[in-house]
Amino acid sequence: MEVLLLLIMSASNIVCLVIGVKVGMAVKKGEDVKLPTLNPMEIIKTHRDNKAAEAEMKRLDAVMQNLESYNGTEAGQQNIPRG
Repeated sequence: MEVLLLLIMSASNIVCLVIGVKVGMAVKKGEDVKLPTLNPMEIIKTHRDNKAAEAEMKRLDAVMQNLESYNGTEAGQQNIPRG
């Protein structure tokens, strides 16, 4: 357990060093350093939209597979997921 904790801490230190060097070089060159603007409501809305689109794609895939495998009987038909 201690070894895993040591590896995680070492990796986080290296990541912080790389980010610091990158920001330092940007400041030295005179570039603007911009912080990311995170809007939690926008992230949640995007996640919900992506989830809804994925569910619709699964439903459409099931419908298309049912159309392709239709031979006059129920054999090979899948249940269509309901949203």
